[in-house]
Amino acid sequence: LSCALDAGFVAQLVSAALLPITALLVVAIFVGIQVMWPKSGPPPVRHELLAGCAAVGFLLYARVTKVALTTFKAHEPIDGVTYLDADFTVTTDSGEYAGMVVIACLMLVLYTVAAPLAAFITL
Repeated sequence: LSCALDAGFVAQLVSAALLPITALLVVAIFVGIQVMWPKSGPPPVRHELLAGCAAVGFLLYARVTKVALTTFKAHEPIDGVTYLDADFTVTTDSGEYAGMVVIACLMLVLYTVAAPLAAFITL
């Protein structure tokens, strides 16, 4: 999708950070709709919500991790300036890059480490 839109790496990073949250909200909305209109008896909402979250996490895990780790890959210095390997318009000494590193670190902690650990503890 990002290739078709020709988005810079900053947009890819932000979309990769927000995509799991958006997908989990959609799963929660569908489960909530099912609770409001049960067919026969109370549905096992907790199990469906956990299964939906696990499926979303499984599908998005590789993409989110790849984008977050790409943030830390810099190209060799060109004329004394180091550029982000994924986007040569971003220098590693800029404020924009510092913000990207903060977002990438949060993504790695929340999605790459905490989410699988929480799933392991829950299951």
